[in-house]
Amino acid sequence: MLKRTPGTPPPILPTKAVDRPLWSIMIPVYNCGRFLPQALNSVLIQFQHNEQVQIEVVDDASTDLDVQSLVSEIGGGRIGYYRQPHNVGSLRNFETCINRSTGKYIHLLHGDDYLSPGFYAEVERLFEQFPEAGSLCTGFTQVTECGKFICNSTIQLSEPGIIENWLEQIACNQKLQPPAVVVKREVYEELGSFFAVHYGEDWLMWVRIAAAYPVVHSPKKLAHYRVHDSNISSDALINITNTNRH
Repeated sequence: MLKRTPGTPPPILPTKAVDRPLWSIMIPVYNCGRFLPQALNSVLIQFQHNEQVQIEVVDDASTDLDVQSLVSEIGGGRIGYYRQPHNVGSLRNFETCINRSTGKYIHLLHGDDYLSPGFYAEVERLFEQFPEAGSLCTGFTQVTECGKFICNSTIQLSEPGIIENWLEQIACNQKLQPPAVVVKREVYEELGSFFAVHYGEDWLMWVRIAAAYPVVHSPKKLAHYRVHDSNISSDALINITNTNRH
């Protein structure tokens, strides 16, 4: 049986799909049903006339509501659905998302986050402009449970482009949040999926990518990271805070 928290990068196998879409928008969810409609609609509105996309919800055995019915109602057949046979934890669910993806560009959009219109067009444009890049990040905002603005991301560049000395920057300070990041599938195939023993698996992934590939940044704030009591980052930060008190 696989360890719930992998201690080394789980392998990502090359896709066997022949007719591959450009995009795979993989949406990992666990008990975030009250936020999921906004996440899904923020994706669907950007692909109304484009079939070169795989959109799939990967459900880590949620218990809050019938996620499959919600996906069917909102997606109208445009959104795939996969449910884990049992709760496997966030890292294994991310691994499942990536291995199930078939597109060239992979966006892991957590089910409690959302996007502004133009996110995918901006990413696609910049990947075409900078084909050597392995990943791209946009500007983002952090919002409350109700969607109220908290703060903006730190802007790395005033204009879109390759971030100079990005490895040094990201290794010293976590400047990203997951909804703002898109990674080419070939990068995951080379580096493997997320792993960690403690909190920081996404940060570790961004560092690993920065060590191997150029990363492009767009200062446009097109992604929105929701901070609330039950999301993964909040839980982990609470645990770290409690640990540091002893």
